Amino acid sequence: MTRSEIIFGIVRIPLDFLVSVGAFLLAYQLRVHSIDLLPNVQILSKEIVLPPLGTFIEFFVLPWSAVYIVILGIFGLYALRVTTSPWKELASLLLGTLLWLASIITWFALIEKQLLFSRILIIHATSFACIAAGVTRVMLILLQRSLLRRGIGTRSIISCGNLPLPMNVLQAISDDARYTYAGHLPPTSSELLKLDCLPDLVLHTDPNPESDETQDLIKDRKSTRLNSSHVSESRMPSSA
Repeated sequence: MTRSEIIFGIVRIPLDFLVSVGAFLLAYQLRVHSIDLLPNVQILSKEIVLPPLGTFIEFFVLPWSAVYIVILGIFGLYALRVTTSPWKELASLLLGTLLWLASIITWFALIEKQLLFSRILIIHATSFACIAAGVTRVMLILLQRSLLRRGIGTRSIISCGNLPLPMNVLQAISDDARYTYAGHLPPTSSELLKLDCLPDLVLHTDPNPESDETQDLIKDRKSTRLNSSHVSESRMPSSA
């Protein structure tokens, strides 16, 4: 896991929370002034009793914004991983927002046992939150991919063994912007220890993973600075 993955994973949490709070406040102001989003149409009643703004923020906005973060977390939207497909992110975001809306309605109907003070306010707020969160996520994904294309935040991979990395695997790594192939080393721990920067992944290409050379390499790695949670390893037999 690279440092940029951690940063981009964590920064989504405060952004989504601020988006949720902002969406509620915007919807509150629209309802206070009985503003319809349909041009030249006025269907909202001007006679509406809303809670004071301070009470609304303290007892509704902040708690339900926190619930929004929890729900999105359940959908895996804060996982610390390399950037995924924007469509998958947006689909999970939409499902999470719908569950959030259902949770609000269910809470008032079954727990509070009272009607919502303004259903249109809640619909506006959840819609605004979903749209704004979607836009910020797409921007973050595009920014992360731009950095990956510049070599920032990529995962460094080296291969090590008696045989070179298979061409099909090497081509797949080269075509993926998330990874940087740093080269191949002979199966000696001394060569690995000379690296200036630790790789994120060591691929063993020895056709016999149980050979003495490979086992000695793994044993030496575990007793040196390569024994780090930052460094992963995988055994990959070479193919003809």
